[in-house]
This record gives sequence, C-alpha cells and structure tokens, in this order.
Amino acid sequence: MAHNRISFHNKSGSLICDSVYYEDDNARIERIRAFVKHHYVNTGHCGFSDDFDRYFDPFSVYFYVYDVDENIHAVQRIIHKTPNNMLPMEMASIYGSAPNEKYKVDAENVVELTSFVFSGAEAIEMLVACMAYYGKVNNVKKAYALLDKEERKMKKLYKIIGWKESARYNCPVFFGDYGKESAGKFRPIICRESHII
Repeated sequence: MAHNRISFHNKSGSLICDSVYYEDDNARIERIRAFVKHHYVNTGHCGFSDDFDRYFDPFSVYFYVYDVDENIHAVQRIIHKTPNNMLPMEMASIYGSAPNEKYKVDAENVVELTSFVFSGAEAIEMLVACMAYYGKVNNVKKAYALLDKEERKMKKLYKIIGWKESARYNCPVFFGDYGKESAGKFRPIICRESHII
C-alpha cells in the first residue's frame, strides 16, 4: 500500500482535508476513531469495538476534514485489500444464509470505505475530492462500502456521489453484535454492499 500524502484546503483556508496513516501518527488516528465512535453512540448505535476497528489500521488511510481550531468536520477511512487481510465486508455474515457464510474478495486494487461521518456539505465535497484523487493515483479499480438499509439519507447521499448497489455482492450482511438499540431491544444493522468505480 503506497503512502501518498494528500492535503487539500478550501478557498478561504478555513477547512483542511488531510490523509493520515496510523504508523505515522497513531495519536491522531485515535482522536479520529474517538470522533467516529462518539457519533455512532450518539446516533443510537451499539457494539462498536475499538479492537475490531484497530485490526484494519495497518491497511488503512484516514481522510479527515478539520478547521483551523482542529475541530473535525468529516471522516472517511479507506481500507486496502491485501493478501494478508480481510475487509469488513468479508467479516460480516450474509443475512439469511447458512451460519457464518461470508463473502470473499480476491480482486486486486480493491478498497472498502468505512467510518463515514460528516457535518456540512463543504466538508463532504472536500472529503470526496481527496478520496477520488487518492483512488486515481493509487490505481484503485473498485471501492466498496456497507450501507445500512434503514439509513435513507445516507443512501441518497451515496447515490448522488455515484455509488451503485453491488451486483456481485448483492445479499445483505450484518455483524451479530453491532446494531441499534430501541426501547430496550437490540436490532442488528443489515447492510447492503455498494460500489463505485
């Protein structure tokens, strides 16, 4: 995985989008992880595991948009598929299938996008521009993302950006201990695989 550093600024200089790798700045990665986890918890998600999340760090690059006061406005992580790792979509169980049936990704130059959190249209635009540039210079052939079937707003946003539901990985998937709690009841989040490029 090439370590291409990317940094964009908006016209006024009030927002910056940077890339960061865990071996270069682990403290910053942990700050970004805490920001993402805080958002998930505040939106009713439960079962987020720091250890599970850290498994992907050696194969990841984080993009984040922040302001001059270091306040984070948007985050997205790109996880590269290598011969030595699994993507999150390969660790999820296929919904309605035999126990523990999972997808396997064999393709090269494939990534999965995770940890998408944002506030504000300009931050999203900067994030998308940074990641698109990164994908181009790193010869990414296919990018996947898991989308919660219940999150209509997020689905609409992904569609605007150009994402499509995957024809190859077309069955919903879930992580048994990750979901939402409502009225004391736990519901695993059922995701659809989508792709761009």
